[in-house]
Amino acid sequence: MFGPPYSRARAFYAFVGLVAAIGRDHVQGWFGPDAPVKTAGGFSLLLGLFFYALWLAEIVPALTSGQMPKGAVETGLVTNPVHVLDVGIVLPAFIVGGVGLILRRPFAYWLVSVMLAFAVVMDVALVGMVLSMRVRGLAAGAPPLALFVAAVLITVAVLVWLLQHVRRNG
Repeated sequence: MFGPPYSRARAFYAFVGLVAAIGRDHVQGWFGPDAPVKTAGGFSLLLGLFFYALWLAEIVPALTSGQMPKGAVETGLVTNPVHVLDVGIVLPAFIVGGVGLILRRPFAYWLVSVMLAFAVVMDVALVGMVLSMRVRGLAAGAPPLALFVAAVLITVAVLVWLLQHVRRNG
């Protein structure tokens, strides 16, 4: 993915350095005192918990019955890669960031902003997927388009509201 092993190590240490630098900086000072941190943090937390409930509602019954989850069967893989990435990385980031922002932890200002931007990109991709399914006549199994459009609009609104409170230096 990153080339030779030393490149992966550099990427890892660059990430560690970024997190350490954010930890030393007064990140809360980047935002005005009236920044909607509880709203943005609560929304991030809600997104994480909602999707955990959604994915676990599919995974847990399959595990208890000794069956493969429906999503894994549909992909033809041992596990559903979306579940693996979401449950292992994405959803914990939403939850940790949301709780951290509500508690006004420095890392969370950065993390929630990044995760909400990620959510917007993913929601727009899902809108495109549903539109593509409709064009190809596969809309019968597609989730409702309005759901993803609403998700895009709400997430953009929360992210813009938060970022409007970033102070401009100079």
